[in-house]
Amino acid sequence: MGGIVWIVGAGPGDVGLMTMRAYECVSQADCVVYDRLVNKSILRYARRDAELIFVGKEPSRHSLSQEQINQLIIAKVKSGLKVCRLKGGDPFIFGRGGEEVEALADAGVAFEVIPGVSSFHAVPAYAGIPLTDRRFSSSVAIVTGHEADDGKGVRWEQIAKSVDTIVVLMCVERLHDITSRLMCGGLKPSTPAALIEHGTLPSQRVIVSVLGSIAEDARRQNVHPPAVLVVGDVVNLRTKLSWFEKRPLFGMRILVLRDEERGFEVARMFEMHGGNVICLPVLNIEPLSDTPKMRSAVRRLSRGHYDWVLFTSANGVRSFFSALYSLGMDARAFGSTRVCAIGDATAKELLAHGIIADAIPQQFTTEAAASMLMDIGIKGTRILLPRAYGTTRELANRLSRAGAVVHEVAAYRVNPNRSLSPDEIEGALSSRIDIACFTSPSSLNFLFELAGRERVLSALSNAVVACIGPVTAAHVAKHGLPVSIIASSHTAQGLVDSVIEFAKRLREQ
Repeated sequence: MGGIVWIVGAGPGDVGLMTMRAYECVSQADCVVYDRLVNKSILRYARRDAELIFVGKEPSRHSLSQEQINQLIIAKVKSGLKVCRLKGGDPFIFGRGGEEVEALADAGVAFEVIPGVSSFHAVPAYAGIPLTDRRFSSSVAIVTGHEADDGKGVRWEQIAKSVDTIVVLMCVERLHDITSRLMCGGLKPSTPAALIEHGTLPSQRVIVSVLGSIAEDARRQNVHPPAVLVVGDVVNLRTKLSWFEKRPLFGMRILVLRDEERGFEVARMFEMHGGNVICLPVLNIEPLSDTPKMRSAVRRLSRGHYDWVLFTSANGVRSFFSALYSLGMDARAFGSTRVCAIGDATAKELLAHGIIADAIPQQFTTEAAASMLMDIGIKGTRILLPRAYGTTRELANRLSRAGAVVHEVAAYRVNPNRSLSPDEIEGALSSRIDIACFTSPSSLNFLFELAGRERVLSALSNAVVACIGPVTAAHVAKHGLPVSIIASSHTAQGLVDSVIEFAKRLREQ
C-alpha cells in the first residue's frame, strides 16, 4: 500500500467515544499529526515507531498555520507514508477538515475521511441534555463562536428566531456578545442555558443558568475552553437526566502508578466510573526473553524436564513466550507439564498463548500459590519459576522445603522509567490527589527515586492510599503512608472495585 492520508475524527474527549475505524487508522499509521483537543491517551494506540507531530492551535496562538499543516501532511504522504491526521470531534464539523481535504485533492494524493463523534451532540448528552425532545424541541442549530475571517458573520439574530435549540461551539471568548445578539434576535433573557466545560471528560463542569446571565456566570466561575453552550428549554431536562456526574468516582483525582501499558489500562477502568486519572508510569518492564538462561529453560521445558511451571505475573508469561517463539516453538512445548498461574491477569495472558492454567489459587499471592501446590503434592517434582529479576527467594525456598526442585529464571526486570521528564512528574504531583493507587512495592520505590521521598510524602499527605494487596500495603505503610484501601481481590479490577466501594461509603457519610 502506498502513501495515504486518513482524516480522522478522534471524538470529543472520552477515549471510549473513538470509533473502531479511527482506532484502526491510528494503530496502522506511520505518522500521526494531531490537534490540541485530541485526548493524548489516544496516542498510546499508535505504533511505537510512529512519528507523532503536534500541530495544535491555542486561542490566538498557532504552532503552525493551516497552510503549513497542509504542506506538512502532503510532504509526508508523498514520501510514501500512511498519515493519520487526527482531529478533535468530527473533522467536518468546524474543524477545517474540508480545507485540508481540498488541499489533498489539489495535490493529487490519496485520502480517506473517517467521521468522528462530534462534541455538538456528545457533550450535551454527557451533561444530560437531549438536543431534541418532542415536547420542547424539534429543531437544532449548530453554530461556531469563531466567526470567519472574511467578515461573513454568524446571523445570530436570525438563528434566535429559527430553531428551538441552539448549540454553540468554541464560544467562551465571545460568550457575552453571542448571548446579547441572541437576545436582540428575540430570545428572552430567561431562556434556559447551559455551558459545559471539558465535556465527556472526568473534569467536566456544567453551569446551568439563563441566557441573560450565563456569560457573567461563566466569567465569575472562570470557565476556560473547550466549552459548549446549549440554549433552549431542553436544558431544563438536565435536572432529571444528568448521569455522568453521578458516577461513583466523579470529581475524584486518582493517581495511578504502574508501567505504561498496564497503567493506562487501569486508568481507563477508573475513568469508566468517572475518575479523573493522573497516570504516572514510574515503572518500565524490560523483558529478559533473549538471555541464555531463559532460552535454556525453554529448551528444557520442551524436553519434558519440568513437572510444573509457576507463573507469578502476566509480564513473566509474555517474556517466556517471547523466548519460546524465538526458538521456533509454541504452546506444544509444554507437553504434559502442568501450569500454575497467580492471578486472573496471568491466567488470561496464558490463555492468549493457548495454555489453560491447571491451578489458580483463590488468593492471588505467592503464599497461596505455594500452599496450593503443597496440597496437591510437589515432593520430588521439578518446578520452573520464571520471575522478575531481583525478587526475593522466599517462594522458591518454601517450595524447596516442601521437597520440590525449583529452577528460578529471570523473565523480566522492573526498572524506573527514566524517560519521564521532571515536568511530567512534578505536573502529576502538584495536582490535587484524592486517591493514590500503588500496584507493587516497586511503584513506591521508583516514585521515591524519580521524585524524591520528601516531595512524594508531601504530595500525598492528604491523599487516600489504596494498594493492590497486603504485601504492597505493608511496604507503603512502612514508608510513612497510611493505607486506607487494600483490594479484596489482588488484581487491577479488584483495586478499582475496592476504591469504588470506599468512594460510595465516603459519599454516604
